[in-house]
Amino acid sequence: MEKNTAITLILLGIFSLFYGCHVKEDTHELVNFDISVNMKGEPVEEIPIYASGNVYLMVMDTFLIILTHEEKFFKVYSTQSYQLLGEFGDRGDGPSEFNLPYLSKEIWCSGGPPRLNQVYDMRLNRHYSVPLMQALIEGDYEGKPVRETNSQILNFYFKTENYLLCTTQNQKGRFLHHNYKTGKSKVIPYIPKTEFSIEDEDDLYWVYRSAVMVNKQEGLVAAAPLLLGQIDFFDMEGNYLRTTQFEKPDQLKENLDRMKVEPNLFEPKVYISDIDASERLIYGLSMNNLGKHIGDSQLQSPHKILVFDWEGNPVKEYVLGDGRYVFSIAVDEKNKRIYAYCPNENENNLVMYSFP
Repeated sequence: MEKNTAITLILLGIFSLFYGCHVKEDTHELVNFDISVNMKGEPVEEIPIYASGNVYLMVMDTFLIILTHEEKFFKVYSTQSYQLLGEFGDRGDGPSEFNLPYLSKEIWCSGGPPRLNQVYDMRLNRHYSVPLMQALIEGDYEGKPVRETNSQILNFYFKTENYLLCTTQNQKGRFLHHNYKTGKSKVIPYIPKTEFSIEDEDDLYWVYRSAVMVNKQEGLVAAAPLLLGQIDFFDMEGNYLRTTQFEKPDQLKENLDRMKVEPNLFEPKVYISDIDASERLIYGLSMNNLGKHIGDSQLQSPHKILVFDWEGNPVKEYVLGDGRYVFSIAVDEKNKRIYAYCPNENENNLVMYSFP
C-alpha cells in the first residue's frame, strides 16, 4: 500500500506541473535519430497566457487554439498576426458550457471548415464537436454525454462516428476501445509487454499512460507510453501493430527492482508526455528527465521533440537547448514553427521554436 501511494503521489506531482486484441510480447530493435538539431525559443509577447492550471495548445489551419482552465476556456489567435480572433467557453452545466474541458489534438485536413472534434469535459462526462467559427460568433455547439462506459474516464483520446478510445478507472488495461458499428467494447491490455514483469496495476497504469494521435486517413493510432522510451502503433480496431523503441527500459526496471526493498523510492524517467502530428509526421514532446528533475532549472536536462513518420521510422530530433520546461506543444508546419507552453517562465509563457 505504501508503494502504491508513493507512485501515485510522485507521478501526480509531475502531472500537476504539466496535468479482443491479441497480446504480443516483443523485443524491439533500438533506433537512433541520425539528425539532431538544437533549437532555442523566442517568447511570443503578443499572446499572454494567464492561467494557474494546465494549458493545451493546438494549431488548425491558420488558427492557434489555447485551452486554459480559466473562463473563457478557449482563446483563438491568428498564426499570421497573433491577433486574438475571439474566445468561447463559459463555465457551467448547460449544454454548451464546460466545467473541466480537455482538448485532444487531431490532424487537420484542409477542405472543410475548422472544427474541434475532440473536446471532452472530465467533470461533466461530455464530448463536444465544436465548429470553430460558429463557436466564436454564436457559441453554437452542444456537448453529449459519453455513455459507453459506466466507469470514470481518466484519459480521453478520441471519439469518431465509429470508435471511442479512452482509459477508465476500472478497466485494468491500457485502453478501453468501443466500436460503434458493432456496439461492443473491449479492453486493450498493457501491450506491448516489457521484457521484465510489471505486476502492480498502479505501476502498469503510469508506465503505459499514453500520449495519443490518430491518423484516420491511414487508419492508425500512435500511442507513446509515458515511462517507456518508445512509440506504439495500433489500427483503428485497437489491434497492436508495431513499436519503435528509442531507449531501453533499463532505468525503469532498476527502479521497480529497487522499490521491492525501498517502496517509497520511485524515480522514473519520463519520456513523451504530449504529442502532435500531421498527415506525414508525428512530433512527440519527450521530457527526457527523471520525474523529480522536471521543472528544476538546475537539474533538468533539455527536453526533446522526437519526430517519426507514420511507419514509425525516426526522422530527426529537436533538442530544446534553451533549458525551458515545456508542458505542451502545437506544431505549425505551414509556418515552420512549434509553439510551446512554458509554465515556469516569469512572463511570456508562450514560446515559439522555428524550424531551422
